[in-house]
Amino acid sequence: MRILFAFSFILISLVGCTTAKQRDKERASQHHMGVSLESSRGDSLPLVDQQQTGSFIGPTPTIDEENLVSSTQTTSSPLPIIGVSFSAGLARAMAHVKIVREFAKLEIKPNIVTGSGMGAVIATLVSFDLSADLIEWRLFNFLSSTADVKLFSKEWLESLDNILLDDLKDRRIEHARLTLLLPVYDRTTKQTVLLSRGSVREIIRAQFNLNPNSKSSKYSASYTLEAFNAEKLKAAGADFVLGIDALGDNIRFLKTDSFLLGIYGRAVSAINREKHELKYYFRLPVDSVPIDANSQQELRNVRIGKELSDKLIEAQESIKSW
Repeated sequence: MRILFAFSFILISLVGCTTAKQRDKERASQHHMGVSLESSRGDSLPLVDQQQTGSFIGPTPTIDEENLVSSTQTTSSPLPIIGVSFSAGLARAMAHVKIVREFAKLEIKPNIVTGSGMGAVIATLVSFDLSADLIEWRLFNFLSSTADVKLFSKEWLESLDNILLDDLKDRRIEHARLTLLLPVYDRTTKQTVLLSRGSVREIIRAQFNLNPNSKSSKYSASYTLEAFNAEKLKAAGADFVLGIDALGDNIRFLKTDSFLLGIYGRAVSAINREKHELKYYFRLPVDSVPIDANSQQELRNVRIGKELSDKLIEAQESIKSW
């Protein structure tokens, strides 16, 4: 009897130890998974604070800044911000369309676009995602339709509205697909400013207001003062600024206009001052085209030569290796 009792006592002790060890293992395992069963309610509770930070439920995450920097250095850099500035040039701005086509071929995708005079019109059409073919068609149509119309007259501006801007004349700058910044001379501050908001129609019309003292409008054309606004584009976030010159040096008109010769002569001077500040300056071969050209033959004479193509490829490679 005593032997049986001793045997039973040993057996119960062994079972108890095994059960305790198993319970300890389960508890350790559950603790490792982030769950504790030590609760007066007897249900499982997460081992995190029920603190809410924004949409994240749990403790405020801590970040090892040193490790974050070193891990970032091993990943690829973000794509650079590309800014493109199109010069003034009236009919010569047709050459801008050829550059837009080259951009597409080389997969150079601008993020910020700006322009002066007719270059502002090109920048606006590009920013609203119009194709190069559609931009070219509208420009041809506008120039041929206004062949006998006085430049910058009320009738000329109405044609600009109805042909070139067409469906965009009631839109706003901030609705553009790309970041669109349009330069104007502000009569009140006497400075060139880049507008990122406002009526497309009104700001484009200001590009062809050549009287900075006009009291009928706060804004006027700025391209006799600043051509590319490269520093302003950099301040807006551009890593690369590409300046496209569709004005050239040889200023000539089919219909002689001394006033416009003076205006565009000053615009050329502004370009020549600023082009040295640009790493990527592209002068288009437009000197043979009259600024007020209106025939398709004259406008189709502009060609993107090998030197310009090579320079575009150089820009493309620099952007890709950013």
